[in-house]
Amino acid sequence: MSDICGSQAAARSMQQLAREFSACRDMLVALGNENRQLIFVALLEHPGGVRVSDLAKLARLSRPAASHHLKVLQDAGLVDHYQQGTKNFHHASARLDRWAQLARVTTHAEQFVRLVQELDARAEAGKHACSESSSDPSPATDSRAAANPSPAAGPSTATRSAAKSPTSATFAAAGSSSAGSSSTAGLSTAGPSPAAGSSPSPHSAISRKEPA
Repeated sequence: MSDICGSQAAARSMQQLAREFSACRDMLVALGNENRQLIFVALLEHPGGVRVSDLAKLARLSRPAASHHLKVLQDAGLVDHYQQGTKNFHHASARLDRWAQLARVTTHAEQFVRLVQELDARAEAGKHACSESSSDPSPATDSRAAANPSPAAGPSTATRSAAKSPTSATFAAAGSSSAGSSSTAGLSTAGPSPAAGSSPSPHSAISRKEPA
């Protein structure tokens, strides 16, 4: 709701700013020329007034060009003049209504920019809040998951490794028995022990010989 209200406020501010710019178009156009800007700055720097010939020198313009630009500024209400004898002195206008229009444009332009920045900051904060809430599960979900483990998860890796299948146990037993028989066979092929031999030793043969 606050975002909608903020957007509506920004739209109203833009519309108001557009109306104020339209009311100041003649002044903005008059100040949009670089030569007229130089003339206007020279008038602000000489509050007592400046003659056309002096303005032409200050702005590095011809006298006719300076007179033309002065007329555009006068029509926009930014420049006025007074006469002293046969001489005309030009100065910045003291029309409060014209300066107030320019002041309103700049003031409302600043307010509009600040409002847009505030809306952008709110939108960015909302994005961060949504991303944090979606990435972190709720405590209730964690407790339910811990209390009710999924049956599809199956036993752990340690349990699966400990519980061997019958086939693997059979192969293991067969391997151990074959290893034992091989060692027994090796001992039997190494030769009979002297006590169990079939051939008598020479000493026993001499002892059994008949006397002459």
